[in-house]
Amino acid sequence: DKDGSLHITHADVQDTNVGTANLPLSLRINKRDAQYTFEVRPDGGNWTTLGSYSATNVVAYVGLLERTFDGTSGNAIFDVDYFQLDRYGPPASPPYTESDLDNFNAPAFSPAWEWYVPKSGPTWSLEAQAGSLRMQLPANQTFEHWISTDEAPQLRRTDLGDNNWNIETRLLDINAPANAGYLIGMQVGFDQYDQVWFGM
Repeated sequence: DKDGSLHITHADVQDTNVGTANLPLSLRINKRDAQYTFEVRPDGGNWTTLGSYSATNVVAYVGLLERTFDGTSGNAIFDVDYFQLDRYGPPASPPYTESDLDNFNAPAFSPAWEWYVPKSGPTWSLEAQAGSLRMQLPANQTFEHWISTDEAPQLRRTDLGDNNWNIETRLLDINAPANAGYLIGMQVGFDQYDQVWFGM
């Protein structure tokens, strides 16, 4: 949110404000069986747990989601430093990934990523901010993901599986008009509509 608040949200089910923070900020989701733990770390600080959530649904994908749910008079721009995933438990055969760190410093996404754009307009760049991912949602539109609405762009991957794992990212900057309602953060997806988010 534009006020710096952090949210743990199960789309269509529950939205919990778990505090406020300044950017840059690292976020992490730990999955242990059906229990999800949500942690933050300011630059130079330690990890702090802000909440937990239980969900027995099978994980289909993980990644980053950005949504705008109010009309905004200007573009909403989000910069992300990296995305890291670590899988725990018995080694899995391909296509599952055990560990990966994407610093977003290549000219294109690795093949593991899918840029999912159900509504045209959003763009991404790996060059606008060196060594980071920039995602931009255009002005005067909403890109919502709620109930049966699936408009929000997502950068996601399906190679982590449903065992125990961590996913981690670092939010660098948000540039959006004062009237913008938005969320940028990590997602855990169970199907097209059912998702858990952790972000700002």
